[in-house]
Amino acid sequence: MGNHPEPKAGSSYSGWRDAFEGHACRYPHPFETTLDKQSECPQNRLHPMQSEFDCGVMTLRALGDPFRDETGYPLLAPTHDYSYPFDSSDPLHWFVSSVSFLGCLFFDAGKKTGLHVALRYRYDEDAFVAVDHTPFILSLRHLRTWFQHNLNPGSNDDTKILAFTHDWFAKSTGVADQFSRQNARRCLARLLDQLVVTSAARLRRQRALPSV
Repeated sequence: MGNHPEPKAGSSYSGWRDAFEGHACRYPHPFETTLDKQSECPQNRLHPMQSEFDCGVMTLRALGDPFRDETGYPLLAPTHDYSYPFDSSDPLHWFVSSVSFLGCLFFDAGKKTGLHVALRYRYDEDAFVAVDHTPFILSLRHLRTWFQHNLNPGSNDDTKILAFTHDWFAKSTGVADQFSRQNARRCLARLLDQLVVTSAARLRRQRALPSV
């Protein structure tokens, strides 16, 4: 598909095949039906948040075959077995590992694929229009950088990421602007809520799209 610049909100394409080549495409109905099958998701094993995490990941992976059948493009690139966040009983490990796991899934396996497109475009009046990132994607991207890269307070770009993450932690915990073992559960709960509420909601809207 080649390299394409990150789309700006409001940019659009006129045809689905042409659109996909610019990182937009049409999406199959299974997004709607699969996401609504909550009863098929794993239920409360180690912790309710584990069920929520498993359900989100399982849903994305289950959409792969129907998406390819419908569009001819992959929803996700092939993946290796990521380290599973809930193999530990430590909430600190849950959160840090979940950020890493979901980052690999969305930003690596989802790069230049249908998943990237589904979260960046909506179909509006015979055109695929670029929209802003969901809060989940913005949060995940900055949290992943915060955990896995050095951030220089003297750098303008790094300062923006530091400010975002400190604000995110403060809003997640209600008491602090830094991450700690004591507030890890609250941070993970907010991240999973953003995953389900914003990203899943956007995928659900990708229905009633035109045929090829």
